[in-house]
Amino acid sequence: MNKRRHQWLMPLPGMELLHIEEANQDEITIGLETSNTPGACPRCTSTRVTGYGRLNIKIRDVNLGARVVFLNIKRRRFRCQQCLSTFNESIRHISEHHRATERFIEHIGNLALQMSFTAISRQYHLDEKTIRNIFNEAQHHRKSKSLVIPPELVLLWTPHLLKHARSIWVNTAELSLYEMQSDIKPPTLQATLDKLIASQHTKRIIVPPDPAIIKTLQKAAVIPLRLDSRTCQRLVNTICLPFLESKEVADYQQQFNKFTEAISIEEFQSLYHTVMQPPKPIKSKMKHVMSSLALFADAQYPLFEKISDECDIQLYTLANAINNQFARRSYEVMHSVMILDQHLHKFKRIQSSPSNQTSDVYPGPENQLDYYKMDYGTQINLLNARLNALNLPVSLL
Repeated sequence: MNKRRHQWLMPLPGMELLHIEEANQDEITIGLETSNTPGACPRCTSTRVTGYGRLNIKIRDVNLGARVVFLNIKRRRFRCQQCLSTFNESIRHISEHHRATERFIEHIGNLALQMSFTAISRQYHLDEKTIRNIFNEAQHHRKSKSLVIPPELVLLWTPHLLKHARSIWVNTAELSLYEMQSDIKPPTLQATLDKLIASQHTKRIIVPPDPAIIKTLQKAAVIPLRLDSRTCQRLVNTICLPFLESKEVADYQQQFNKFTEAISIEEFQSLYHTVMQPPKPIKSKMKHVMSSLALFADAQYPLFEKISDECDIQLYTLANAINNQFARRSYEVMHSVMILDQHLHKFKRIQSSPSNQTSDVYPGPENQLDYYKMDYGTQINLLNARLNALNLPVSLL
């Protein structure tokens, strides 16, 4: 086939095009040959190397329309005259873990955010396990490059998404996601806690009434913990609901809600002992909450912190969208979307002053508002909007 008439315009650097063959209507093989000058020996760094034959390798490249593209590369081998070792020529832009170009791996990783693994498998003739591995590697690579400013106040949200409890760390001031993790096990929590401690920026962490989580975070004893008052109230209200005909239970529910919203240490302490002695009908069901409260000193005030109504609504909407509209893989997809969004810089307006003039502040007229370039993670309301815009049926994910 005449290679000049062909529309393949994606040569790899340091390669010469030898031939283009069409095995059938669905597959193209492109012959390439390396043309870089010999490098130094990887063993002794000597530049005294000579040719030692060639080795053909066949790798995948990005499709040309609907056609699968294979690159058949003649790769040179060299022999070092100094240490007599032999080595293969290194080729740029070839994946280290897959027999494919880096652009093909990146393309599949991005495509997996929009299509199911099954659909990609049919279109690109790849095993679904290979696609999953590529997707996970791309996610890990993006995460390793992603930096988000730790919030001053962080909420540890532990919803059940797709039947599994997740640990999601929320910047309550910016209404953004700081970190998402696939479980609530101690090592997972400790990894994020270590980052928050190292930053010396986080002042408080809002936690759910979960004794195991509280014990894990208390071991560090560096960042003060606060119980999530909304979660505590919902849990207690759910427990009390079937027993509200009992005046004792109804009174206890009211006392507990007052306790979580106490406006003074005196009010807090006066209600503490009452709350710690739930009535008999609900006593066994309150063990989880009581165990959480017992991990804090009875004089610790304030013990609770209340997230804003907007934050509560956005988190509920997010959990509902993932659980009701998307299939098993959607949590991993949303995690990757969040990691991608963390590369988008957001700007926070601040009042300029001589004390805050740093290299990160964009210069402006005196007494004007400047902008700090800061990254706060993925805005929750934008992620919800993205989910609503997708509105994909379960069968497509």
